[in-house]
This record gives sequence, C-alpha cells and structure tokens, in this order.
Amino acid sequence: MKRGRGRQSRADRRRDADLREVEPVDQVEEADEDELQEEGSSGWQTSTATMAGAARLARVGVWAALLAGPLLGAAALLGGSSSADAARPSPSAAVTTASGTGPAGFAQLYVQAYLAAGNGTENTVAPYYSGTLALNNPPGARTAATTVVMGSTEVSPGYWSVTIAADVLAHPQNGSATDTGLHYFQVGIEATGPATAGGAQQGAGSVGYTATALPAEVSAPSSVQPGALVYGASTLSSTDPAQSTISGFLAAYLTGTGQLGPYTTPGVVMNPVSPAPYSSISIAGISDDNPNGSSGSAT
Repeated sequence: MKRGRGRQSRADRRRDADLREVEPVDQVEEADEDELQEEGSSGWQTSTATMAGAARLARVGVWAALLAGPLLGAAALLGGSSSADAARPSPSAAVTTASGTGPAGFAQLYVQAYLAAGNGTENTVAPYYSGTLALNNPPGARTAATTVVMGSTEVSPGYWSVTIAADVLAHPQNGSATDTGLHYFQVGIEATGPATAGGAQQGAGSVGYTATALPAEVSAPSSVQPGALVYGASTLSSTDPAQSTISGFLAAYLTGTGQLGPYTTPGVVMNPVSPAPYSSISIAGISDDNPNGSSGSAT
C-alpha cells in the first residue's frame, strides 16, 4: 500500500507537474481564443462593415470616374481650345485700299463743266466746286470733246490729285469750232465715305465728292521712247507668202470678204466681225520675229 501510494503520489505529482506545465499554455490559448472571440464580437464585425463600406465606396468611385471621364475630357478640350483661343492673336481687320476711280470720274465731269461754263453760267460748276467763281469768257466758248484720266494719286487720306487730259474745242462767235489740241488739268478732289469710293472710312458710309480748287492747267506728261523688242523683228517683202495670207485673213475677218476657213487651224471656229467695220484694208508692212523670215519655221 505504501509503495502504491508512493507510486501514486509520484504519478500524481508527475501528472500535476504535467498539468502545471500544460495549464499555462491552455490558459494562454484560452486567453487568445477569448481575445479572438472578443475581437470577433467587436473588432471583426467592425472590420467587415468597414471593408463592405470601403468596397461600396470603391465601386462608387469607379462609376464616378467612368462617368466623369467624358466630362473631364470635354472640359479639357474646351479648356484647351479656350486657352488656345486666348493665346491665339485675334486677326486684325482687313484694311481696304482706297480706290481712285470715284475721284477720277468726278474730276472728269468737273473739268467738262468748267470748260463749258462762262459769264453768267457759273452755277453749272456749283455741283463740283462750292468756292467763289467769276468767269469772264462767254458761255460755251470752249468745250471738251473728250476727257481722259491721266493719273490719280491719293496725297493724304480722302484727298486726291487727279490729272485730266481734255481735247478742247474752241467755239468762236462767228465761225466753226476748231480743235485746240490736248490740254491737261490738275484737279484737287476731296472724297468722303468708304475707301472703295476713295474716302478714308473703313466700311460702309455715304459717298461724297467736292473739288478743293479750280482746275489748274499743267504741262503734258513727258513722252518716252518705246523699248525695242527683245527678240527683234524683220520686215517681210511684199512678195512674201505671209503678206498675202495675212491680207486675206484680215479682209475676211474685218470686211466680210472671203472665208476665214482657209486661214485658220482645222477645228478652230471664227466668225467675221458683224457688221463689218471696214470696206477694205491695205497692208502697209509686216514684221516677223523669225530671223529667217517666213521661209523658215512658221511663227
């Protein structure tokens, strides 16, 4: 009995020792499980809710990004184009060059009225010149058979200097009219309105003209000698075949005598001038730019 107790005691002690060695581990494990259960009862559930909310937020964020993508792209394009438009310099308004056609035509009419006016008919010049005018010559003592614009220069915006050539006829009281030749008059014209009419205004506007002074007779422009042709020319003899060909063509074209067909290229259709301006023609001379004459290659 004592041995058994001794063994039992030793066994009990061994078991107790084993239990003591194991119990702390079990306590730790239980404590861990308890902590885990506590965390499971509170922290884990909170983590699950947080993760679910985060997932929802992530999905919302993805959809928001998808929906906002086109809007952001459009905004970027608009912003880019707005920036580009802001950076791009605005085109300057096109400046219309002033035209001298109106002032030149007005100057022609003015010179014609001035030449035909005389003592007692100064009012015929009033539509062109508003200054004081007193003429000593009798009305109609001279007239302009023709007038031609020789030059038109804008000396300052809206102000023009126009030169008119007039073929002046003298009308004496007893006798027929005589041609006194060409006379040249320089006229100052003020133009109001748009630049297309000679004025200084850009854009539309009412047009008006007035002479700034009486016509001033000036000398004729200097003449110059015409320059020679670069390729030169040779005069053909009266017996050259080219002369008879050209004469026949001009007679058919200008007088209606003969046919144009023999003188034109096949396939080319030409009609004579109608009514015929001339009854006959005469060839004074023919020049050819081919140094070899008509005997060479045709030109």
